[in-house]
Amino acid sequence: MNQNVDTEDPTDHRLQSAIGLPGGASGDSGRLRLRTLVLVRWIAIAGQTAAILVVKYGLGYELPLALCLVAVGVSAFRTSTAGLEMLDNT
Repeated sequence: MNQNVDTEDPTDHRLQSAIGLPGGASGDSGRLRLRTLVLVRWIAIAGQTAAILVVKYGLGYELPLALCLVAVGVSAFRTSTAGLEMLDNT
């Protein structure tokens, strides 16, 4: 008694779609939305800034604070330009 059993889990497509992998049910090509990437970058920039300030003032390490913040600022500037590009393309 051999029955054809579909071994593919239907939740796989929903999971793939939810995390942006190819093969999802949404029909997109698996690309992350630019808005999501920009949001993740802003969260990273906030975390980097907080980490620098905690290390400098909370832990008392001597850091070149200005250089550290300039590096994070350059990243923030580039992220903001990507966000503006996103608005122009909509």
